[in-house]
Amino acid sequence: MDKHSSFFARAKDQGLVWDGIAFAPIAGLGNGVKATRPLKTGDVVLTVPASTFRTLSTLSPRVVEALPDHMSLHGRLAADLSLDNTPEFAQWSALFPSISDLETALPFFWPKAIQELLPAPAKASLEAQTKRLNRDKTQVVRELPDIPPSTFTYYWMVVNSRSFYLPTPEMQALDFIDRLVLMPVADLFNHADAGCRTTFSPDGYQFAADRDYAEGEEVKICYGDHTNDFLLVEYGFVQRFSRWDKVFLDDVILPKLDVHRKTVLNRRKLLGSYEIGPEMLGCPRTQAVLRLLFCGRGQWEKFVRGNSDGKESQADANALLETLLAEYEELVNQRIETIAGVHDGLEAQRRVLMDRWKQIELVVSLTREALRAKI
Repeated sequence: MDKHSSFFARAKDQGLVWDGIAFAPIAGLGNGVKATRPLKTGDVVLTVPASTFRTLSTLSPRVVEALPDHMSLHGRLAADLSLDNTPEFAQWSALFPSISDLETALPFFWPKAIQELLPAPAKASLEAQTKRLNRDKTQVVRELPDIPPSTFTYYWMVVNSRSFYLPTPEMQALDFIDRLVLMPVADLFNHADAGCRTTFSPDGYQFAADRDYAEGEEVKICYGDHTNDFLLVEYGFVQRFSRWDKVFLDDVILPKLDVHRKTVLNRRKLLGSYEIGPEMLGCPRTQAVLRLLFCGRGQWEKFVRGNSDGKESQADANALLETLLAEYEELVNQRIETIAGVHDGLEAQRRVLMDRWKQIELVVSLTREALRAKI
């Protein structure tokens, strides 16, 4: 990363300290962090002082004056970055993914035909993401018309994929998902199920090794206990193996719910996210919706209120679940065949989408085997 040496030199001048790690390209992942010597559990590898944060308190006067306090901090940070023409920010942003990188990786930028092939939970995440972005963009276009919409969109996605959580008192007034901070150097860590332990204090953030690392091994952090559908939409990748991943039957259950049933489930906050897996043959939400599809209303109410353990209806629930799993397995195979034959979008986009559906195919197959053994 010789071309970025001035950025790292300035980061050290600002008080950032790193020890036992270096920043280098990682095949298939852009930039990342590697151990330069054997690391022991607890070794502090990076310290980021609060004075280097970009967050609510560092917004430029122009952004503060132009954009209302009720607008998301996410959007205001994106506007702030869009207007920053300083050499210092140019050095930092040179390490950001390019717009081409984001257009390839993030489903938001994919052709509609490819977006339509996303699993239902990923579609829901994309819809929510798009609404948040469009709401912020509308405000910025109106109040800061000199920011090109494409530039704002780019930096909105940068903030979305490179920010950290900031638990300071002044952030408590914001929505939880909007308590954001951007940190130089720290944003180079890639994601793993488990990674460096992060510690926050009024002085800043520290990152310490969560385990022993060999020299040359990549050092990562955990972005959160996110499913692969979430990681794909928000960060543009799926993990090959993830203990946080989940598979849902929403694609085959939601179409079977009429307006009345959807209203009933929504009132009880049970609409959607019907998880399945070989270790858990239907989460409580799944068990509830299965019974709504065949039980009388009174019997269903007893079940969801906890007045019935559901044993008397479990055989019927298992039979319906097997039917739905078979239907979903057929849908999954159809999706895989469709993706194999489609030519819209980029090959990399189709490949990651194919990978995701094959992960789902495996989970559905294993769940069916576990269910048949139980029946």
